[in-house]
Amino acid sequence: MDPMHAEKKNFELHGITVVLTRNREASETTAQKVLLLGGVPLIAPLISVHFLEGEYRDSELTCMANYQGIIATSANAVRGLQLRLDRHVNQKFSESLPPLYGVGQATVQAAEKLGWPIRQLPGVKDSLSLAHAIVSTPDLVSPPARFIWPHGQMADTRWLSILNQAGCSVHELLVYRTDTSLWSLELRNHLLTLPKVAVLLFSPSAVFALQQSDPEGRLQSRNDTLFACIGKTTMQSAQDRGLQVAAVAKHPTDTELLSAVIAAIQQGFW
Repeated sequence: MDPMHAEKKNFELHGITVVLTRNREASETTAQKVLLLGGVPLIAPLISVHFLEGEYRDSELTCMANYQGIIATSANAVRGLQLRLDRHVNQKFSESLPPLYGVGQATVQAAEKLGWPIRQLPGVKDSLSLAHAIVSTPDLVSPPARFIWPHGQMADTRWLSILNQAGCSVHELLVYRTDTSLWSLELRNHLLTLPKVAVLLFSPSAVFALQQSDPEGRLQSRNDTLFACIGKTTMQSAQDRGLQVAAVAKHPTDTELLSAVIAAIQQGFW
């Protein structure tokens, strides 16, 4: 169920503190959705995003017409590439950019906001399914397409082999990095006093920062903390670090993640 279409009188998140671990700018919209559902949003970033200027003039960016597509698996990748274009290329390329092949609603919306052309393929839920969709699209494999992939340093690379095996080439461009932003001991202890807490995790970097913020695992060891992940990659990282994940978004959007939290609650998490 889409929580934004639920009747307000239901208040599925009533009495629950929902911890939003992305940066404040990225969390504001999600916080409003939590409020509509009767929850208490708490913006407590675990990572900070820093866009990279690059140490040299990006010659690849002056010949974007040589690519058949831009692959972006996060909204930050879109923003980072646009900033790189603005800084290193002295002309506007939005009208001549190849189409974007994106993962997630936030990624596509970021590209739409910048006026980028977008090509949506069926069945795309994550980076792996995007790669399979690309190699199943005749005009992208015959002849094999060339793509440019802006990304962060923690990006999932498992899907690259699928394109490489199909003969497609991918030019990688590091456009941002994520740094951990640890919680204070005061914040961690405050969360321990709350009766019901849902912690939303949006990346493996956030999982790492959570563990560093709570090295004794006190949040993990109590039954009043629900951990929810934006996708399978984040879930796997959480499980590898010993977290019991109660909810995973069907698609990588905050609305789907809130839906997964609500489903876990309705199934008796508390």
